[in-house]
Amino acid sequence: MSAGSRNGGRGGADPTVAPPLSDMVLGPYRFRPATTEAELDQIHRLNYRTFVEEIPQHPAAEGRRLIDKFHSKNVYLVALEGSRVVGMTAIHDQPPFSIEDRLPDPKALDSYRARSLEVRLLAVDPCHRSGQVFAGLSWLVYRHALDRGKEHLLISGFEQRRKFYERIGFKPLGAGVPSGNARFIPMILTLSSLPESIRADLGHVSRWVSSLNGDGFLAGAGQG
Repeated sequence: MSAGSRNGGRGGADPTVAPPLSDMVLGPYRFRPATTEAELDQIHRLNYRTFVEEIPQHPAAEGRRLIDKFHSKNVYLVALEGSRVVGMTAIHDQPPFSIEDRLPDPKALDSYRARSLEVRLLAVDPCHRSGQVFAGLSWLVYRHALDRGKEHLLISGFEQRRKFYERIGFKPLGAGVPSGNARFIPMILTLSSLPESIRADLGHVSRWVSSLNGDGFLAGAGQG
């Protein structure tokens, strides 16, 4: 990624650029990549509650677990309260991307493919839908993208939340398409063009975490 892209195309340092993270604490929550089978099982169960029972995208199934079709190439970022997964998102940068199935012409991604990270299946337990959980997961996604030289985020946005996605900088690449009883819009966000309000929020999280002087970072994603 070019220096201009990392700095949002402006002079001066981007306050959200910091050393790579593996583990982070924000408020009562711990954020990191999932590392254990127990965490993966909780992710599958949280996804089932979210994308089968709350958003009717997939049919009901015995066992109440939903395993993503891209599970083998996903990195799962989680918010933990103790040992309990209360929020998660899945990311990957290996084409094909799922939004290609929702585009009138998948070739529309040709100029973005090598520089894109797809974000899938954002799910948060209803009792933990606070600003801290969303901020922590967003920060990890943003840092993961920057650390790997990515310039774009791709999502299939839930159509009923389109205004929210657009407010944080996503733009539609096509019309919404059905998936089960829900509809999803293929969308893209260019990291160098984040809205100022979102850049400020990420900078706030960065400064808050940095102010912990190391106490907010845990030595190794697999510990605890």
